[in-house]
Amino acid sequence: MSKLLKDLEKQIQYEEYRKDGEDCIEIYNKLLELTGNVWQSVWSVMTQVDFTGKYPNSYRIYKPSIIGKYFLTGCRAV
Repeated sequence: MSKLLKDLEKQIQYEEYRKDGEDCIEIYNKLLELTGNVWQSVWSVMTQVDFTGKYPNSYRIYKPSIIGKYFLTGCRAV
């Protein structure tokens, strides 16, 4: 399992970040299904990253970008 997927699973444990985390996992799974890999160049366009906490105990919070939201809308419509 990739570090990215571990970070996303950790994110959905927090109630306030759960919806964004679930959306990002859906983007991840759909990209994996379509291309066989999740390339960083594609992933960075589909999502935005924020950091919460203080260094060295900070962690990443992912949320879909505008392009990622359109991608999800198209995937859910099919």
